[in-house]
Amino acid sequence: KLISIFISTVLLFSYLVLYYQLYDVWILPESMKHLVDGTKIQNIFVNYFGYAFYLSAMFIFTLPFAIKYNNKFLLIISVLTSLSLVIFWENTGEMDFGSFNMMLNEEIVLLIQVLGFINFFLSVFTFLHNEKSKEMAIAVIFYILILSFFRPAQRYLIFVIPFWGIMIFQSFKISKKIYLIYVLALCLVNIYATFYQISVAYASLDITDWIRKNNYRANFGVVYT
Repeated sequence: KLISIFISTVLLFSYLVLYYQLYDVWILPESMKHLVDGTKIQNIFVNYFGYAFYLSAMFIFTLPFAIKYNNKFLLIISVLTSLSLVIFWENTGEMDFGSFNMMLNEEIVLLIQVLGFINFFLSVFTFLHNEKSKEMAIAVIFYILILSFFRPAQRYLIFVIPFWGIMIFQSFKISKKIYLIYVLALCLVNIYATFYQISVAYASLDITDWIRKNNYRANFGVVYT
């Protein structure tokens, strides 16, 4: 299995080299390199930290099991790494919480970031020790690494969320009651987010009607006569 990964990597690198020889372009043309944040090593680590805690925070119920399945040494390393990276955290793209930004204060966001990355760190080691999920875990790690070189956006994680869920089923022994509670919690959160977006849409419509009725104009957030 690892041989197939090695062959795929060699073929990809060979393609990049051939493309460079033919068109003098290495991955990105010069006109598009402003999109890459990876010119600074710090940005890569910060972006990776952001994707990692976002992905694993969505499955935060696995944290007790991730701690149980790993030794204290890895737990200490994960805590220290998370606390070290969160100091440099900066939202350099679209890594906010959407409809929940109004509800979450700085302390709660910090807690989500720290615990989310700890869960990611420990879960990855658990997945790598499971033969069924090893290759999938490696693929997710490299996918997030590639994303970290560019302007980050949490929506890109939608491609790996199903695989992360599959690896949880493969590597952790969790009762059906916990899964049921988790699904119900997700349903409630999504219902709230939906109604919140609807209320914002109606409020925007009311503001638009008021501007028209009072002969005002609006442009880029500025209202004038």
